[in-house]
Amino acid sequence: MSSNAGQKKANPKQLKSMLISIGSIIILVIAAVSFVFLPAMVSRGARDTHVLGYFRKEPIKRTDEVFLRMLENQIEQNKMQGIDVNDQGNYLSILYSAFSETIIHKAFKYEVEKTGFKVPESAINRVIVNKVTDTSGVYSPKLYNQMSNAKKIELRKQVAEDFIFEQYFNDFLGFDPYGYPTEHSSFGLKISSEEIPFILNMNSPERTFEFVAFSMSEFPTEQLLKFAESHAVLFNTVNFEIITVSSKTEAEKISKRIANNEITFDDAIKEYSNKNFSDDKGVLSNNNVYQLKKLLSEEDLEVVLQLGIDSISNVIATGHFFSIFKCCDTSKSADFSNPETLNNVYSYITTEEPKLIEDYFTAKARDFAADASVSSFDAACEKYGVIKQTPSAFSLNYGSNELLSAVDTDTPVLAGAATNENFLKTAFSLKLNEISSPVLLKNNVLVIKLVAEQDVDEEILSAISFFYPISAKKFDSATISAYFTTADYVKNDVVSAYLSMLDE
Repeated sequence: MSSNAGQKKANPKQLKSMLISIGSIIILVIAAVSFVFLPAMVSRGARDTHVLGYFRKEPIKRTDEVFLRMLENQIEQNKMQGIDVNDQGNYLSILYSAFSETIIHKAFKYEVEKTGFKVPESAINRVIVNKVTDTSGVYSPKLYNQMSNAKKIELRKQVAEDFIFEQYFNDFLGFDPYGYPTEHSSFGLKISSEEIPFILNMNSPERTFEFVAFSMSEFPTEQLLKFAESHAVLFNTVNFEIITVSSKTEAEKISKRIANNEITFDDAIKEYSNKNFSDDKGVLSNNNVYQLKKLLSEEDLEVVLQLGIDSISNVIATGHFFSIFKCCDTSKSADFSNPETLNNVYSYITTEEPKLIEDYFTAKARDFAADASVSSFDAACEKYGVIKQTPSAFSLNYGSNELLSAVDTDTPVLAGAATNENFLKTAFSLKLNEISSPVLLKNNVLVIKLVAEQDVDEEILSAISFFYPISAKKFDSATISAYFTTADYVKNDVVSAYLSMLDE
């Protein structure tokens, strides 16, 4: 990526993106505060009794009244967003969300009712007056009286349950008469006057960096050859037949029969071997020494490799099994001019000796940093054949909190940087124009240079100040939801139940 350097201010596009994101928070909060659940509008068969999970040992079945209301609510929300609710993956997600909301609803009700609180009949009546209305929006006694007694009881029960839910929600998260936090909000957690200035200070100044990345997937062929030639025996091909069984006792009986010439090795393969490590004829499948090394202890590997042609080993442990080896031919040296062999070498190094690659590129990055300090960053890029990259400015933002400018996601090499403490500590410890020591980030080794600092645009800071209370409420809501849905007394069997539904 070419340099797009960094003296830039937060632009209107960034502000628009932030406002859209924050706008979605408003919708979520309003939806949570005005949580009115509609009765299920679809019928359910009597046999529809899959247990989705448990709340305080109470089974939550697919016919559970609360779950059905949450499910209908989730289905409607998804439809409004244009999501195909008939897609199996989407429907599983809907079930999971509905179950979580059911747990929260039941938990809120449990917490309120254990205090002895009862919903006053007068409070239920006030809500019903606003629910049973004619076309002009005025309470209609006629419509209410036309309801069956069962319908009236169901309505009053529903209103009471919603009242309990909202009571708990408001006690902990606050009541917002205008749908979002204002100075007129009541109850709930309060925001300290120091919180917003603290967040604003975290945002500013933003820093712009230049960096280069040495990809560890580009390990040079000459380094592969250097390792291969100094560890050549690991890549030799051995020629063994193998008998493998589950029991040591059984393996010893087979070994004894072979030694007494009661059965040939080949016949024992056919009759006894489970062929876990061989082909159908008993020939060892993974027949490089480094592959055999994974299967055997160091002592047993040495014994097997010393077998002469037609020699047979004693019983040897091979993972969870027990095996008998027969040497069929001398081992063959690896041909390192063969690209496939070098691929095997690379595979071995990446799995068994990854620090070898890491050390090589760290040393190269360290040399780059030294040269860049003496000449210039650009000159070092040219010398080492690497491309300088300059991501958008960002603040110190571990975990990509939405209230702070995050690491540039348009720069692929920086994927994972937002949760890499070493990267963030290194980058934000630099002085202006200082070049860092090598930093390991996933499959790359980076060298970073701080090139600019700038204050965040006042328009962005004003937006953060205005919308921070909404974001704080969202965080609080997510925390209380996680507290209940992950409690020890909750068991989530939604996936198992869903798979059972598919089998019907």
